[in-house]
Amino acid sequence: MWYPADNLSVASNLPPMVVFPKFSEFYSRWKEDLISRGVHVRLSTEVTRVVERNKAGVIVKLIKRTPKPDHHNPNSEHVPSNRDRGADAGAEETEEHYDEIVLCVL
Repeated sequence: MWYPADNLSVASNLPPMVVFPKFSEFYSRWKEDLISRGVHVRLSTEVTRVVERNKAGVIVKLIKRTPKPDHHNPNSEHVPSNRDRGADAGAEETEEHYDEIVLCVL
């Protein structure tokens, strides 16, 4: 079903997948449907830390990431265990509050 694993992704895009030939289209439609329902979809954004999570809501710190041509971002300055950190080192960390939050990550 899947092609060999890719070092930067769940599955390699080369050669084109037979089972899910329009995967990008699927995710694009899903994203648009979520937005139409009032969901805020963030791409190229890194949650640097969850500051607080309780009955009052969730407070997170985040930075905007610079997308790379291959769509894979290296670890940022905010990843303490990474020896090669430093990407987007100048990104301004902001704080946001949400009633609830769903983090979808790979």
